[in-house]
Amino acid sequence: MTQATAASVAMQRRASAVRAAALAGCVLALSAFAVGLWLGQAIDGTLAPMALAVAFGGLATALVAWTLVQWHGERKAA
Repeated sequence: MTQATAASVAMQRRASAVRAAALAGCVLALSAFAVGLWLGQAIDGTLAPMALAVAFGGLATALVAWTLVQWHGERKAA
């Protein structure tokens, strides 16, 4: 592989990584905003709203780990 081709491939992968990081940051900010809005309305002097928010976040993380991560993480036969 020539030096120019290797550099081109590296730049394409870097651009994809930058896009993925930007998308992840945007999703994180929007979800934090939504949870903050909900918590602001739901706070009633007890810990129940915060516990529900943490439980929902844990369940969402487990769901993604058990579905999407396994699908993308399949190992290829050697």
